[in-house]
Amino acid sequence: MWNYLYAQWLEEREEEIKIMRSFGCFVGAFFNPEAARSIQNKDNEESNVKLSEDEFDAASDYVIKSNLGRPLVEKTKKKKRRLKLK
Repeated sequence: MWNYLYAQWLEEREEEIKIMRSFGCFVGAFFNPEAARSIQNKDNEESNVKLSEDEFDAASDYVIKSNLGRPLVEKTKKKKRRLKLK
C-alpha cells in the first residue's frame, strides 16, 4: 500500500517538474530563443546549454532587474465583524 502511495506521489512530482521546466523554457524563449529550443529538443536527450560566466551573469541580472518593480504578493487579512447582541 505504501509503495503505491509513494509511486503516485513521485509521479505527481515528476509532472510538476515537467510543467516547471516547460514554463521555464517559455519564459527563457523571450530572452534567448535559441537556448530554449535546444533545451526543448527531445530528439537529443543529452543536449546541454552552455553559457559563459558573463552570459550567465547577464541573464541573472536581467531576471533580477525585471522582478524588482513587481510588488510581492501579500495576503490581506480581512477584519472579522462581530455581531452586537442586544
